[in-house]
Amino acid sequence: MLKRIFSVLIISLLLCGLCACDLNEAITDAKDALIESERPNDVTTSNITLENSDDCRIVTMQDYGVSFELPKDWYVDMEDTELDVFCTSEDVSMGIFAYHTDDFANDTDYFEIWEEQCESDLKRFENTQKLDHNSKFESTDKEIETVIYSCEYENIKLYFYYVYVKPNSNDDTFLWISFSGIPSEMRNNFDVIEDVVDSIKF
Repeated sequence: MLKRIFSVLIISLLLCGLCACDLNEAITDAKDALIESERPNDVTTSNITLENSDDCRIVTMQDYGVSFELPKDWYVDMEDTELDVFCTSEDVSMGIFAYHTDDFANDTDYFEIWEEQCESDLKRFENTQKLDHNSKFESTDKEIETVIYSCEYENIKLYFYYVYVKPNSNDDTFLWISFSGIPSEMRNNFDVIEDVVDSIKF
């Protein structure tokens, strides 16, 4: 990755004749160009919009009035999925089921629904174990609950990081989110995962 960044950078310098004061900007542009060229094409739907900013990619779920930020190397893939949103990088996958609370009875415990969804999702796997993890969220505008499981599938170990998110301001919507990947990549991406959750806006 680093060699390719420098290759793109050298070509840019030769073509543009940049001075030393522009070096940091050139490095940033080269890295962004490489990310853009290597990231797979997004597959979206009419209900999912995607906007690229300088720092991130902003995904909006139009049907639920929910948006969140992804790192620039992540992409959206809505092909062949029952999820409301599926996003992924080379290392971690993210799936979201969104719910309108007025689709449930008045006395429904939404957190219980989230727990049941987690249990249902884990039935596909073997040797499931709950893990300890101290999540670090900065959000104060929403309720966030998490749980992480280790499990196995065809001799491969996986981590599943489940997140329940509900806004403090209203009871209209809540989210069931699943992040998954092999243990080493998940551990390396815990901060990224929690930044994505922190960025959620209702």
